[in-house]
Amino acid sequence: MKSKQILPVAKALLKAKLFKKKTPLVVGWAITDYCNRQCLYCGRWQGKYKELSTDDVLKVVDELAKLSTISLSVTGGKPLCRKDIGKIIDYVHSKGIEIKLNSNGGLVKEKINELKNLDMLTLSLEGPEEVHDVIRGKTSYQEVMEAVKAAEKGGIKVMFSTVFTKLNLSHIDFILDKAKENSCKVIFQPPTQLVLG
Repeated sequence: MKSKQILPVAKALLKAKLFKKKTPLVVGWAITDYCNRQCLYCGRWQGKYKELSTDDVLKVVDELAKLSTISLSVTGGKPLCRKDIGKIIDYVHSKGIEIKLNSNGGLVKEKINELKNLDMLTLSLEGPEEVHDVIRGKTSYQEVMEAVKAAEKGGIKVMFSTVFTKLNLSHIDFILDKAKENSCKVIFQPPTQLVLG
């Protein structure tokens, strides 16, 4: 937590305790359903929901700032597919809110300058190349590795995220070794939509 956030967060926690007023301190936001991949365990890319305009997104960020939100994690779909993602990241950062972004690795290299104000880039890593590419699509492993290098060059912290499936359960050591090799953390999670049978 940044030092300038301590007082507003303390006030928000006090309000929550004393007046039972809930405050969204940490927010995860699926900002788009659009995705360039069709991962085996995910159906998000099939979504047909209308995205908020840039102005509407920034208004939501304003409201989160007023509510003393300290961290916003932008997910999707694939947030980097939004043409305004750099503007959104910069705006969240300007409000003193920690900004994180989840990605499958695609477009990171191309949009690295728009990501300069990210506090954390979370990249999906499902196992060795042959396993990862079965789950997430051909060449997707290579995109993740290129994204790691681009983020490192851009001074952006990286974390891996792995969704457990029958295909990758025997590759946990590989994922942990890859995280260690790249000096980053890894989070493991269950699938949220479709379980591979």
